[in-house]
Amino acid sequence: MATFTRRRTPPDGKPYRWYKGCLRLDFECRCAYCLLHESDNQGPDNFVVDHFRPKARFEQLERRYANLYYACQLCNRTDRKGDKWPSPEEADRGERFVDPCSEDWEDRVEFLEDGSARALTPGGAFSLRTIGLDRAQLRIHRRKFPREYVLRSVLAAAKRRLKNLASLVSANPAMPAEARSELAAIQERLARLETVVLAAWNSKKPFPPEPICPY
Repeated sequence: MATFTRRRTPPDGKPYRWYKGCLRLDFECRCAYCLLHESDNQGPDNFVVDHFRPKARFEQLERRYANLYYACQLCNRTDRKGDKWPSPEEADRGERFVDPCSEDWEDRVEFLEDGSARALTPGGAFSLRTIGLDRAQLRIHRRKFPREYVLRSVLAAAKRRLKNLASLVSANPAMPAEARSELAAIQERLARLETVVLAAWNSKKPFPPEPICPY
C-alpha cells in the first residue's frame, strides 16, 4: 500500500508548475517526503513541484505528471532532495529515495515517540540522510501531532506482525479454533484503530486558496 494514491489524470506535456493544483489534491496537501501538511507550514506558497527523478538527469520526464511530486521547500532544497539521485553503486546497495506513490513510508521509516525517525530499510536510511527527514523542526512537529506519525508507525508495525502471524496460522491446519478466533478479533481491533488514525490524518483542510484540478 502506498502513502499517496494518484487519482487525477491531467495530460502530460504542460509546463510542470501548471500541475501544482492537481498535485495538492493527489498528495493531500502534504509534502511527499516529510509528510508535513501545508496548513502547518504557512500554506501552498511554501510548497513546490518536485521532479522525483530530477529533470537535470531525466529530461524526458520533466513534464510527465507521474514524475511530479508535491514537496515543501525545505525538503526540496538543493542540499537535500533537489536534483539528487542515487548513484549506480548506491542503488546496488538498495540506497534510494522512498517513493510514497508506490510504497508506504511507514514500511521504510519508523516515527518514534520523541519525534525522531529511524530507518527500517536502506532506502529509508538514504531518504532520511539525504532529505534531512530527522531535522529538529520535524521532530518538534511529530511530537505535537503523534496520531499523524507515531500511531501510523505503530499501526504499520502491528499490521506487518499480524500478517506474518496470519500466514503461520493459515499454514497450520491443526491450529486450535480459539487461536483463529483470537486472531480475527485482533484484526478487527486493528481495523478500528486504523480508522481512528486515518481520521486524524484526514482531518486537516487545505490552506486557502482551495486546490483546483479539472481532471
